[in-house]
Amino acid sequence: MEESTVNDEQLQKENWQMMQAHVEDVLDNISSTTIVDIFLQLLSVNLPLSRYLIVSVILNRQIVEDKAVEYSALIALVNSEFPEIGESLIKESVAWFIKGYNTYDNRYTYSMISLISQLFNYDVLHEIAILQILHLLMDDIENGSIDIIIRVMELTGEKLSTVCKTVHNMVFEKLREILQQNIKSSNISRYSLNAIESLFELRARQYRPNIFRLIDIPPHDSNMHTFMIDVNNIEPSKELTKFIYQKDFDDNNKKYDEIKQTILKKYEPSDSIGTKEVKIEDRTGTDDVEFKKKIYLLLKSSLSGDEAAHKILKQRIPDVEKQDVVDVIFKTSIQETTYSKFYGILVERLLNSHKIWKSAFLKIWESHYEKADDFEPNQLRIVGKLWGHIFASDYIGFEAFSIIHMNEDETTPAGRILVKYIFQKLVSDLGIDELKSRLNEEYIQPYQVNIFPVDDPEKSRYSINYFTAIGLGVLTENMRKYIELINEKKREEKEKEDEEKEKVYQEIRKKRIEAAIKQRKQNITTDSKQTPRDTETNKSRVSRYDRGSGVSKPDRSKTPPRRTR
Repeated sequence: MEESTVNDEQLQKENWQMMQAHVEDVLDNISSTTIVDIFLQLLSVNLPLSRYLIVSVILNRQIVEDKAVEYSALIALVNSEFPEIGESLIKESVAWFIKGYNTYDNRYTYSMISLISQLFNYDVLHEIAILQILHLLMDDIENGSIDIIIRVMELTGEKLSTVCKTVHNMVFEKLREILQQNIKSSNISRYSLNAIESLFELRARQYRPNIFRLIDIPPHDSNMHTFMIDVNNIEPSKELTKFIYQKDFDDNNKKYDEIKQTILKKYEPSDSIGTKEVKIEDRTGTDDVEFKKKIYLLLKSSLSGDEAAHKILKQRIPDVEKQDVVDVIFKTSIQETTYSKFYGILVERLLNSHKIWKSAFLKIWESHYEKADDFEPNQLRIVGKLWGHIFASDYIGFEAFSIIHMNEDETTPAGRILVKYIFQKLVSDLGIDELKSRLNEEYIQPYQVNIFPVDDPEKSRYSINYFTAIGLGVLTENMRKYIELINEKKREEKEKEDEEKEKVYQEIRKKRIEAAIKQRKQNITTDSKQTPRDTETNKSRVSRYDRGSGVSKPDRSKTPPRRTR
């Protein structure tokens, strides 16, 4: 090899290394608001020459942190100008997915299926490739493949129902069969069956709310790619970052410079000389949506609650926006099929970092309790358990229970269900004895007069019946003592009342007896004062049986004979 060729190859290799470093540095700053800037910065390197570098960096970063929406939006712009880059990314991401699926590597499987789905949403990938993947998964039904199908439908269901409704409905029919067939069998886990039910609910809501909202990017040409997926022969490339010597390197660079200038003109800002800068106030809530999306993606890209908390605190979020962060945390948690300790650890770290987080959580707590009817049953369970964990950690005390009025008139069915899950989680985390001890602390008593009322017997009985029904009757001892005191007081009052009635009755009876005696004495006196005429008259009346009357008394000793018929 000639010396000039050797020197040229060395220069190209150094240029290759510089391009790789530039691509990595630029992609470090990718976010929902920097897509266009990132695209323009990438233009400083020869994109066709560095396409495999770009594909390698994106895939490796996607494995570590799920930024499928951002990467897909960026590739949509790149693909409009350099379709070969979009095609290379699609083929490699599918190959990585197949490898992860065959080796049961969930990290590769789910990160790649997320990227593939978003490439479809951004019109980089044709729906035929999505249909092939769904067909592959449905031919190998098991817990793992069902979860991946659900993930694909969550991400692409809305668009798939528009561009290919037949296949969309076919997938749901297959899932319905799986759901019905496993009612009496245990081939599919309960977790997967619950996930299927949640997916049906999402479809019923027309995939709203769509937390995977796409990023708005400038108008661009759409170049969709498709290819037949050969499961047996597709393999990830091992030479993505391998240096390749270009004989016509200079000519390619000159051609690329011309293309780059054409592209840059499309994105040049309009001439604003002589114009006055006008501040535009966003009244559409776009900034708020983008902020919440950023927090959501940050959460989903974290492997642990500690990591998520570290990333959030690193953002230096203003105090006025902390409540929005808490709202996103809870909304993200209810997207899960069950309660995850990930979110419990996350909120502990946030509450422990600064006291301002406590006020943000308390505002969300009040909103959740007042609007408990807005949650689905499974969401209520997750929200209740997360709040139970927060109260058990004692970063937010039981003072928050002051808003709970446990009586028939001031509670709703959803509110009572939420409270049930909170207390069940408290018992799970603390134990019943520790929970009773904390509820009996002196300082907390004024804050629980509404949830454990001891000033109204009817409310107390309602609260006693409620906590007894959820298996926590042991927490109602104070209310039961109050009811016993009330009943004892009522018994004493009843006895006193009966004594008063008996006393009145005896007095009335005594008076009646005295009156009767007095009346009898008056009658005797009256009889003793009868006139002589009356006496003579009485004496003159002679009985027919008296002597001298001429009538003899009948002989009563003799019984007349009984008549016989």
